[in-house]
Amino acid sequence: MDRKLLDHFVYGFSRVLTLINDDSNPFKEILLPMATQHRGLMHSLMCLSGSHLSGLNPEPGVKERKYYHFHRAIRDLKANITARTNMTEQEPELLSEDPIIASTIALSLNTICEGETNGEYRPHMDAARYLLVTQKPRNENFRQFIVEFFQYHDVSNSITSLDRRPAHLDGELRLPDFVPHAQAGMFLGVFDGLFRYISQVTGLRDRIRQRFSEGYEPAVDYQILSDAVMIDTSIRTWETSHPPNTPNYYLAQLYRQSTWVYLYRTIRPSRPSDKIAQVVDDGLEFLDLLPQDAGAFSIVLMPLFLLGCSAFVPRQREKIRKGFDALKAYSNLRNIEPAFKVVQRVWEVMDSKTEDSWDWERIIKEMNMDFLIT
Repeated sequence: MDRKLLDHFVYGFSRVLTLINDDSNPFKEILLPMATQHRGLMHSLMCLSGSHLSGLNPEPGVKERKYYHFHRAIRDLKANITARTNMTEQEPELLSEDPIIASTIALSLNTICEGETNGEYRPHMDAARYLLVTQKPRNENFRQFIVEFFQYHDVSNSITSLDRRPAHLDGELRLPDFVPHAQAGMFLGVFDGLFRYISQVTGLRDRIRQRFSEGYEPAVDYQILSDAVMIDTSIRTWETSHPPNTPNYYLAQLYRQSTWVYLYRTIRPSRPSDKIAQVVDDGLEFLDLLPQDAGAFSIVLMPLFLLGCSAFVPRQREKIRKGFDALKAYSNLRNIEPAFKVVQRVWEVMDSKTEDSWDWERIIKEMNMDFLIT
């Protein structure tokens, strides 16, 4: 059974996690070799593979082995962190930190594979944040990958949560001193700077919510509008380094459009308009240009979610629905279904209490859901 899980990880699952869906993807090239030297990380990766495989093949043997690896991974991780806490300055070589960080990331991903919606990812993401802030990964290739991976998930998390805010906004977690060319990234938005604007919009939303709760009118004041104009200018002048007419170029444009959508839905009145309809249409055009077997499809959920939360027009909603179906067919990750449930609930609010539909983070909280849209 472990051979089956390993084969699924190498030849199937590892290819649907980043932009790179060939043999050079980092889960196969960086994490798997590391796991051969670290039992706890291998348990985490096998658990991850089993969780994904059990969604495709629900045979009891796969589920049993998945749970076995999950419990062993958690046990080893706790033991390693305890050992780190008790470690003296003189014996740093007793602990290999990089695999421990990798294990926390793998367990965060496991919640995506399982479709868990009760905040199960939180302790794993918090552990990863703590480890990345308090120590520098030793392997430079791993460091570039893991910081990008963490920031991608950390910033995306803030789009659907009222209380999760990115570490780098506080200056806690810097990118590597040498930031590689954006095209070298395994994801999109981190090395090319686009996620900085997403984080700034999240900050605007927090300020608007605070003004609402304190009874100030208008909730969007001059200073917020002024800051929004600066973000808008930054998004307009942003350019991707991916060559035109390639899947990653179309993906980058989709991300830019969804960032605009996020900004517009934050500062503009929450009702249908030609402007928001055009921005969503432009985003959907780039989505249509993505080949359905492209690695780009592995990170489409977040921008698709933002477009969905902004689709006032019925024909746009049908395209969004098809986009979610295509995403499920590509990756079979089980967080796609709950993400679409949220979008459908936002549509219901749009069609009844339109003014409240801008605040999908609150809608998600009212649905008692808490999950990663990555």
